[in-house]
Amino acid sequence: MRKICYILLAGLAALLLTLPVYAGGYRYLFFEDFDDVVEPALPASWATEDTNLSGATWHSRDVAGYQGSGCSRILSEAPATNDWIFTPTINLTGGVQYTLTFKTRVTGGTSHSMNVFYGTAQNSMAMTNPIIILPPINNLDPLETSVNFTPVSTGGYYIGFQCVSPGGNWGLFLDDVCVAIPEPDLQVQLIMQKAAMTGSNSYSASEEKMCHIILKNNGSGSIVANTWFSIGDSNDPHTALSFVVRDPGSAVVPYQAKNRVGIPRDSDFKTLAPGDSTSKYFDLNNGGFDFSQIGTYTIEVEYENLYPATSGFQWEGKIISDPVTIQIN
Repeated sequence: MRKICYILLAGLAALLLTLPVYAGGYRYLFFEDFDDVVEPALPASWATEDTNLSGATWHSRDVAGYQGSGCSRILSEAPATNDWIFTPTINLTGGVQYTLTFKTRVTGGTSHSMNVFYGTAQNSMAMTNPIIILPPINNLDPLETSVNFTPVSTGGYYIGFQCVSPGGNWGLFLDDVCVAIPEPDLQVQLIMQKAAMTGSNSYSASEEKMCHIILKNNGSGSIVANTWFSIGDSNDPHTALSFVVRDPGSAVVPYQAKNRVGIPRDSDFKTLAPGDSTSKYFDLNNGGFDFSQIGTYTIEVEYENLYPATSGFQWEGKIISDPVTIQIN
C-alpha cells in the first residue's frame, strides 16, 4: 500500500529557495516506441529499404518490445541481410551535440549486426554520416545503446538503422528510438523529510522513509509538464515518476509494490511558469523497497514523460535528481 501525503511542510518549503544543483537529464526532440500502430504497419513517415531485394523488410510487432510493448523487427534471410529502416525527418542544428538512444534485442540462439547512420533522405545512398557500428547483438533482453553525434550543418535529417546480419538468423528487434538534448530548465529534486527536519539521515529498516519530490521550472519560459506523477518501477517507461534505490553493495533494489498503470488526462498537464514548482510526498517503505541490509543506500528520483497531451504541446524527456544517501542501522 503506497502512502502519498499532499500536505506541504513549512520546513521543506523553505528549502525551495536554496536548492542544490541537479543531476540533469534530457529533453526529447524525437521519440518512437512503436506502440501506437497495428502490426505490421510502421508509424507515419517511417520508411524501409530492402537493399538486397530479398522480400524481407522491417515491420512493426504488437509485442516483443521493451516490457512486452510494441517494437519494430527484421527477420534475417539467406544468404545475408541488408535492410534499412529510416526515421521521419528530424530537424537538427549544425554544431549542436545530440544524444541518440535505442534498444535492441534478438530472438534466442541468434546474433545480428547493425550499423546506424544519418543523412538527408530516406534511402541508403543518402546515409553518408556514420553514428555507430554496433558490436554483435546477441542479448535476449532489450539493451539500450546511447551515442552522441553532432551534425555539421542545420537541416532536416533522417536516421537509418541498417541490419547487415548473416543469413539463417531469426529476429532483430528495435525499440524506443530517441533523439535528445540536455535539459536546461525543468529539474527534479529528492529531499528526505527526516534529514530536512532533524538533520539526520539515519534510519532503522522499518522506519518510515518519507521523501519530498519537487518538480521545478528554473528556466525563463513556461513549461507544460505532466504532473500525474505515477509511481512505478524505475525500468518502466510508462511512468512519470520512479526511483532508483541502490543497496550498500550498489545493487539495484527492485520496486515491489503494485504499479499505477494508465494514461494521464489532459488535466494532469500543468503550466509551470518560471520559478513555479509542483511536488508530492512518498514513503519509500510503502513503495516496497527492501531496506533490510545495514549500511548506506543511495536513492535517486527519475521523472520521465512520454505521454502525449491532446490539448497541445508538453514537455517530453527524462530528468534525474542528485543522489541522496541514507544510513540503515
